[in-house]
Amino acid sequence: MRTLDRVLAVVLAIVGFAAGIALTVEIAHRALGGSGHLLIPYEPVAAFVRSNAWSSPAVLIIGAVLALLGLVLLVAELKPRRPGLLVLESGHPDVTAALPRASIARVVEYATSDLPGIDHVRAKARGNKITLTAHTPLARAGDLPAQVESAAARALADLRLRRTPTVTVRMQEGA
Repeated sequence: MRTLDRVLAVVLAIVGFAAGIALTVEIAHRALGGSGHLLIPYEPVAAFVRSNAWSSPAVLIIGAVLALLGLVLLVAELKPRRPGLLVLESGHPDVTAALPRASIARVVEYATSDLPGIDHVRAKARGNKITLTAHTPLARAGDLPAQVESAAARALADLRLRRTPTVTVRMQEGA
């Protein structure tokens, strides 16, 4: 699930739960003989609903906007997502193994962080690309980026992925 999906699901669940509680309180308030509203001023909405037919322009516009919003959400959810796993080569055709992109990024970080002249490395895996940001205390990195790229390529080769991601190295040099 995407982060946006999770946040949207939580927000809609909270709104739905709160609306259900507010509706229950309002119904109980009216059932016990109360007049007017208790939590939500629903009288203007009730007056609007009573005074407009289904075919009135205001109701049609509200319906169209809600239908459009629903259609946008539906299309967003039906859009294919990029796979979150990278498939490994297997010795048997009936066996499929895969690793999450974040795990592959950690493998590359670990393989490149022990190089001489490197303080630490951060890797981000997106799509079929891994971006390494290597930090060095050296003022001039020299051939260090090539060494980092070579170590990353060896680590990826050891994983035996079906499609090897491309590696991009960015160096952050010291002063």
